[in-house]
Amino acid sequence: MKSAKMNFVNYVKRFAIAVVLSGWLVSIAPQASAQAKGWAVGNEGTMLYSDNAADVKAWKPVVLPDATKADLKAVASSPDGKTAWAVGNSPKPGQGGVPGTILYFDGTIKDKKQVWVLQDTDDKGKQLALGDLYGVFALDSTRAWIVGQGGTIFFTNSAGKKGWQKQDFPRGVANDLYGVFFTQTKGSYYGWAVGDKGTILYYNGDQWVRAAGDFPKNSKAKFTSVSGYTVGENEKKMVYLTAVGDKALGIWKCQGLAKNNVTWTKAQGKEGMLKDRQDLKVVQVASAKIRWVGQTGSPDNVYQWNGTEWFPQPTGKFNDVYGLSVSADGNSAWAVGEDGNIAYSGTKKDKNGMFTWTVNDPVPKKQLNGIVIRPGPKQQVKLEQSASPDSGAADVNYVSVAGSDFPAGDINAANVVVELASTCHGHASATTSAVSIVSGSGDSQLISFLLPAGLDPGQYFISISDSEEGDANFESSNCAVVNVVQ
Repeated sequence: MKSAKMNFVNYVKRFAIAVVLSGWLVSIAPQASAQAKGWAVGNEGTMLYSDNAADVKAWKPVVLPDATKADLKAVASSPDGKTAWAVGNSPKPGQGGVPGTILYFDGTIKDKKQVWVLQDTDDKGKQLALGDLYGVFALDSTRAWIVGQGGTIFFTNSAGKKGWQKQDFPRGVANDLYGVFFTQTKGSYYGWAVGDKGTILYYNGDQWVRAAGDFPKNSKAKFTSVSGYTVGENEKKMVYLTAVGDKALGIWKCQGLAKNNVTWTKAQGKEGMLKDRQDLKVVQVASAKIRWVGQTGSPDNVYQWNGTEWFPQPTGKFNDVYGLSVSADGNSAWAVGEDGNIAYSGTKKDKNGMFTWTVNDPVPKKQLNGIVIRPGPKQQVKLEQSASPDSGAADVNYVSVAGSDFPAGDINAANVVVELASTCHGHASATTSAVSIVSGSGDSQLISFLLPAGLDPGQYFISISDSEEGDANFESSNCAVVNVVQ
């Protein structure tokens, strides 16, 4: 049997000839961005939603359960935007109840309104003793983490339906936690939480421990936000993390394998220097080179790091930014802050290289503390019934699937996720990425990939989708079939 390398060389030669003869052309059109949707939350039970987030006037109030009047501090959504959580302080101030608010949306719409429910029980059905909650992160549609007062950390792995599990923090750490970020590698998940007294914690897949780093001992030092970018597969997944804090703390970073307790260091030189740095409230990491931060107390309330230096990107109209969300490519941003302001910036810049922001006329005029933006519904593409060739050996042969109804623009092969399962859209037996994409006539595409190693002989159903890192935003509505042979 030929090696995979020789097989690929021969495959490329045959494929190139086939491309020319069949009239397929490599796509070089500009990449298209999907319409985005999102939620913003704030004081006195304020929640806003938009299914056209780029239009700052399209944001509308969401009616919350039981006349909730909590100050909502953060909101998170699954990558597909189908589920979401919001967290904050006591749901009914002055009425005695257990402090802390968890609100959950499972995608249910009733009478044209989103149905959000209060969650206040653990996985055994007992009422939670939460304390005020400040941060939330959703890894997917079922798994999420919440952090808050006194080192509170809660986790759910069933979209909250079976309640929340308390996770213990390291001995001696009972500081308020404000931000949390997680990633997954080969079935295990790793995370970081930040908070008071220069605290950064690391979840090593089993328990929370102190993160590595020479953190300040100042009792007033406060990390308020952490975000990261992940790249790679399985045990080789790399993380590029940034945490921000008050004026004294500034910007900290680390990078390395997600499964390791990598060391944090304070950003030095231009990487740690903002023109007018005040208290940094929020950070969003879009890639290894693109990061955004929001701060309070300065007209230069938003900055973007472009891999070389921080550029001020002031929103105008308001100073204090408490929440920030960015697109997957890092070229669009949303900021929220005082008086209910929502600001949006796309890729348009002025002659000085500044992003052009549009800011809403706030209704209601309540401070907004958090925002999350997700791509709109994925465009459905249709695959031909059989792969070409229709059979091959795992880790040896390359196969292709043809499809139609793809979104316009360039699609990056590295961002196309290919899943093989025993049933169409069933649990994936193997997952890989495309190695090439070739455009045909109209909206057709040819997706090629190497059959993943480890597949047992038999019939498999192929489905494809664009990953979270991509912008094409599509998924296959059906499946193609391939037979894996010895």
